[in-house]
Amino acid sequence: MPGARGEVKLDRCYRGRDHFVCSVDALLTEARSLLKGYKKIIDANYPDLSNLEGVCRIKSDALASDIEGATDFSAKFKVLKAQYDARVSCASSVQQSFRDVTLSDMTQAPDLLKSMIDTLEGDMAGVSIVEAQAAGLAEKMGASQKAMNAIQKVHRAMCAKNQPMRADAENRAAR
Repeated sequence: MPGARGEVKLDRCYRGRDHFVCSVDALLTEARSLLKGYKKIIDANYPDLSNLEGVCRIKSDALASDIEGATDFSAKFKVLKAQYDARVSCASSVQQSFRDVTLSDMTQAPDLLKSMIDTLEGDMAGVSIVEAQAAGLAEKMGASQKAMNAIQKVHRAMCAKNQPMRADAENRAAR
């Protein structure tokens, strides 16, 4: 693209708007998948458990599955975050390049260039919102994962496999 000091080259990360929008859509799809697929772990409210009865009500298999799910989520979120950051960096670089473009043969060049920059910002806006939601989920997932690891240890140490939990008074009276 023409610039005041010669040709303005766009960053190699940018292969045209179609490719950019496609990659942003892929990020949106992955972020939504993470939000939907791992919400049940957060909904279990592991960090909020406050008594042994609640801990022992959790099935060992379900806890192990949720721990595995949290680990899986963390790996997928790390990839999503890296790809999102790369898209943001690319968009910023291209927007800066557009600011350096000079379209001297066009009477409405400033408006056209502003429209080009605004379009890229618009392409990123939707994914930014969903990525922020996924980042919030990642924060909650981290807290849940720490709680699940602690709960697993408590569960192994304190929960009888075939014994229902009785209140402390009942336990003392039964002795």
